[in-house]
Amino acid sequence: MRAVIADDSSLPRDILRQVLTKAGYQILAACANGQQVIDAVAADPPDFVVLDVSMPVLTGDAAARIIRERFPKVRVIMASSAGQDAIRKPLEAIGCAFVSKPYNKDQFLKALVAHLR
Repeated sequence: MRAVIADDSSLPRDILRQVLTKAGYQILAACANGQQVIDAVAADPPDFVVLDVSMPVLTGDAAARIIRERFPKVRVIMASSAGQDAIRKPLEAIGCAFVSKPYNKDQFLKALVAHLR
């Protein structure tokens, strides 16, 4: 399966890239903001995206809404830290899944597999 990942911090992007690559996923793009994600998805739609909620230029939650509207077959997994629960329910209502940050490799992969079924 093919993925686009996004986080405005390079360390979480690198961690996600390593975890997903080792699990057999192909990373099409690693983005630092929501607009880069939209551009990457439009250029070559992946099977799924992993988005940090808080990003510059275009937030992860805004990018998720655009992706779900324009690319309904692309699965969206949101990465959120504590204190970001207010956006969770509306995004779950449009089909997004959530994983907690900081990433726990095993929990992340388990949540990913469950959402991709």
